[in-house]
Amino acid sequence: MDELTKAELLVMKSIWEMGDGKTLQEIVDYTNTHSNKEWKPQTVSTFLAKLVKKKYLSSKQAGIGRTHEYEALLTEEEYQKNQVKELFKFWGKGQMNNTLTALFSEKGMEKESVELVKKWVDELDF
Repeated sequence: MDELTKAELLVMKSIWEMGDGKTLQEIVDYTNTHSNKEWKPQTVSTFLAKLVKKKYLSSKQAGIGRTHEYEALLTEEEYQKNQVKELFKFWGKGQMNNTLTALFSEKGMEKESVELVKKWVDELDF
C-alpha cells in the first residue's frame, strides 16, 4: 500500500465521510469547508489523480461531459488497520509493549477510552 501525503489523506478522509459517487466540485467544497483549506479544483484534481494511480480510488465518467465521480477502493477502517499495523512494525520493532506504552502514556485519555482498552485486553485469547 503506497503511503499517502497529508493532503491526499485529507481528500481521502473527505470521500470516506461524504460517501462514494462524489464529483470533483463536491470534494473540493467539502474538503475546503471541513479542513479549513482554500484549495482550487485543479489542486484537488491533482490529488484525486494521484489517489487513483495509487489505487485508493476509482474514477468513472458521470453522465455526459468531463465530470467524473470517485469511489474509495478501501474503507477508512481498512486504512486505519493498515496504519496501526505499520506503526507497530516500525516503532515497536515487533514488540507491542513499546508502542502501547508510548500510546497510553499520553495524559488526558478519557476514562471511557481507558475502560474500553482494558475490556479489549481482558477479551484477548492467548
